[in-house]
Amino acid sequence: MEEYLYLSPVTWQNDWPMMGVNGKAPVTFEIDGGFAGTQLAKDDDFSYSENKLKLEWQWNHNPDNSAWSVTEREGWLRLKNKNIASELLKARNTLTMRTEGPACSGIVKLDASNMKVGDYAGLSAFQFNYGNVGVYVADNGEKRIYMANNGGYSNNANVTDSRNNIVEETKLSGNEIYLKADYRFANVTSDGSSSNNIDKVNFYYSYDGSSWTKIGKEIGMTYDLKLFTGYRNAIFSYPTKTTGGYADFDFFDYEREEWNAPNIVEPDPDGYFFHNTFESSTEKWSGRGSASAASDSKDSYAGSASLLCSGREANWNGAVRSLSAGTFKAGEEYSFSTVVKYDEGPASQTFYLTLQYDKDDDTFYDKIAIVDNVPKGEWIQLSNTNYKIPEGASNLQFYVETAEDAYDFRVDEAIGAPAGTVIDGPRAVPVILGDVNGDLVIDSFDMTAARKALLAGKFDDARLKKSFDVNRSGKCDVADLLLIQQFVLGRISEFPIEESIVTEGPSVHYSMAEYTKLVEEKVVNREPDSSHQEKSGVKYGTVKSGTYYSTTCKRNKPFNILPPANYDENKKYPVLYCMHGYWENQDRMIIKGNGTMYTRQIIGNAIAEGKAEDMIVVFPYIYSSATQADCSAMDDANNAAYDNFINDLTKDLMPYIEKNYSVKTGRDNTAITGFSMGGRESLLIGMQRPDLFGYVGAICPAPGVTGSFSWKSGEEPHLLFITAGSNDQTVYNIPSGYNDSFTKNNVPHIWHYVEGGYHGDNSIHAHLYNFVRTLFKA
Repeated sequence: MEEYLYLSPVTWQNDWPMMGVNGKAPVTFEIDGGFAGTQLAKDDDFSYSENKLKLEWQWNHNPDNSAWSVTEREGWLRLKNKNIASELLKARNTLTMRTEGPACSGIVKLDASNMKVGDYAGLSAFQFNYGNVGVYVADNGEKRIYMANNGGYSNNANVTDSRNNIVEETKLSGNEIYLKADYRFANVTSDGSSSNNIDKVNFYYSYDGSSWTKIGKEIGMTYDLKLFTGYRNAIFSYPTKTTGGYADFDFFDYEREEWNAPNIVEPDPDGYFFHNTFESSTEKWSGRGSASAASDSKDSYAGSASLLCSGREANWNGAVRSLSAGTFKAGEEYSFSTVVKYDEGPASQTFYLTLQYDKDDDTFYDKIAIVDNVPKGEWIQLSNTNYKIPEGASNLQFYVETAEDAYDFRVDEAIGAPAGTVIDGPRAVPVILGDVNGDLVIDSFDMTAARKALLAGKFDDARLKKSFDVNRSGKCDVADLLLIQQFVLGRISEFPIEESIVTEGPSVHYSMAEYTKLVEEKVVNREPDSSHQEKSGVKYGTVKSGTYYSTTCKRNKPFNILPPANYDENKKYPVLYCMHGYWENQDRMIIKGNGTMYTRQIIGNAIAEGKAEDMIVVFPYIYSSATQADCSAMDDANNAAYDNFINDLTKDLMPYIEKNYSVKTGRDNTAITGFSMGGRESLLIGMQRPDLFGYVGAICPAPGVTGSFSWKSGEEPHLLFITAGSNDQTVYNIPSGYNDSFTKNNVPHIWHYVEGGYHGDNSIHAHLYNFVRTLFKA
């Protein structure tokens, strides 16, 4: 076991040194003078000008110095497999660094491109009873992600009895993978006390550096003097069959939970906590989702290189880096900035600088900075001089993404600094209503540009669309052109906002494709926390329970209903039917979820903000069997009872709601959505009864949807909105298959892929936040 190191005050009594305060070692104490602590472990991006590692690193054995390098591949540690070993403890060039309590983690990015059959490489929780997460190359050449422990370890075993025991493995897709070891030694409470002897370590892998998958089993950290070392993070690569292969590691990221940690973080001479210009490496940045990130010298804003983010498949695929919890603290303000540029795609688009963070066992997303009109081919700054990290936030991920599209983009001069720090950068041209050509003047040239765009019927430039829509109606049309003409001629001095016209049923202004494109521009990945709050001065609807007689089921069935806050029987309202999943009931989507269901608040706030129509929301019990009241198993017979809800809905529930509540009828005024099995039913019902439902949604829909995955011309709904979660461990990629089926049939639809979304509340909330804002407006 390694010796523990402490600082403790000493006083002298009768010429004898007395340790501590009143005979005890204090949790904290002050030292006179300007002393700064040091770290036993720290990050390393492996950017070296010579082959000489930082002093925090230690080799397990005397290294073969011809078999490692930090200069052969700039910004990478290369471990060459020159010495055959049967398992980790016999491997020669294993590079280690201390771990620290109460908890810490080590993360590496491994490039396995040049590993050979029988090679093993990765990250270890290193001791006699070790645990490894890494990649090995099987005899057939397939690369496998694996977690292993020491199969030869026991209290009576010798170190020479060690053997590699693979606990779990899975196929590696591609050649690059992120690996993480999470250590927990103790839990520390706010008063400084701790629960000791937890001593557990878990292992994870990730393809994007932010969404992690646990692999293998938890290891109990046991300290054995046969291997005289505490547990250490260890980067390893060794061959078991032939030499000549090698593994490359892009960086080592070390995070430690606070526990009397020395406060040594100081801004650099420029006043910055970090300043990334990507001159020779990614500097702790990586690709998010499908994207990859690389230092590239073909274009730059500061210095001679920038970070190229390529291979994007969705708008949220971007460039990401972790923020150190020791530097960036929840509840405190900081200044953040970066500059971005893109060279392909629309003439302008919206960029986000976003913070992803964990809180209360959930993942949230907050916009640090938004720039709506980043023009193609120009460097533009995203910045916020006083951004407050949310209270209680942890696991901070700082990233750049776009509002839509998936074109490559570049990031340069990324900076984190103390609050109030003003960082110079190129600013975007503001959107001025009527300034269609972007010259900051409203004149006859703008009329010409507006006519051309209107005749083309196409607005690729997001900035042009915003400046053209002078009456803020949400569409660019002749009314806007006439207003611009009147402004240029001096007949009006400002642009009026179009007044809403109340009608019994909305007139259809858009095709499915047109309306889908309008909706796409406004979809957010996750709802803001504020949408969950009941706000002063806002009235919210009251949930009511009821029953109706089902001729389909031959009995009374329950439902919940949420009328709008100011429900008036003399006014008619559109209706949304919202359905639960397998084994659940009418309470799931409004009253009882995995945690607190915020459906009532999300809808109420959207209506109060004028972002959603007043509506009635019905939450039915969708299990519909004439022979049994409730689901009894997950099998074909019970599946059929769920599929039978289409009859119960159309023959019994909808007529009951229309008779007993003041509702608008017809497909323009009726929407349907559902979660899991309810999502499956929503898609099935939406395709089978296009005459009844003009808006169709689905949240993490279950398998079993059949049909054409299309509609006849003229029968299309106004909108199809499918939500899926990136961390759905129940239906996995089933929703993606539905998305592919509709895409293959050229059906316009929204594919809402919630980053960090699981099979439950956070995907439901994100869907409802977006979906209710789109309803009854086409």
